[in-house]
Amino acid sequence: MFARRCWRVALSLGFVAASALGASTARAEFPSGWGGGGKGYELVRDTDAKHGGTASGAIRSAADADGFGTFTQGVQAAKYRGKRVRLSGWIKADGVAGWSGLWMRVDGKEKTALAFDNMNDRAVKDTSDWTQFQVVLEVPDAAEQIYFGCLLAGKGKVWVDDLALDVVGNDVAVTGKALDGAPRQGAPAELPAEPANLDFER
Repeated sequence: MFARRCWRVALSLGFVAASALGASTARAEFPSGWGGGGKGYELVRDTDAKHGGTASGAIRSAADADGFGTFTQGVQAAKYRGKRVRLSGWIKADGVAGWSGLWMRVDGKEKTALAFDNMNDRAVKDTSDWTQFQVVLEVPDAAEQIYFGCLLAGKGKVWVDDLALDVVGNDVAVTGKALDGAPRQGAPAELPAEPANLDFER
């Protein structure tokens, strides 16, 4: 039941600007180019733990954490239409009692959801060192926007670093599923053509 609820909640993720984070989400040293949030979750740029470079993105739950916390970014889908796209990145976990993972969603016109994966069926749990993960989706010709990031649901802390958003060949297996294109609430956001600060260096 918990897994199904988290799948539905994560599917509703949209691009939340850093300036719009709720009062329960820390904004100090928030990484450039990213949005995100979550009640009772601290999201920061962390220079103490990193996979490469000088920093990573960290998500930590507080005592009043509810639902999930997530780093979120979005791009226009134009250059990815008709292609298979992979979001890859490195995650480190500390005492994750719920679950964590990378996630990606493809939207069509009017924010209709076309494809989605949040690693719910192969989630990061407990404590682990830096490990590379990936989610792979088909981006249909009707795609308008692609959203992606890393989430933490429940107690614990995770770090994410050195993400990449790449077009891959058909030899790379799709990990997510196509959706029925049902419309979601809210208006589509104005998004950049390219992702930014995927290594959390800024």
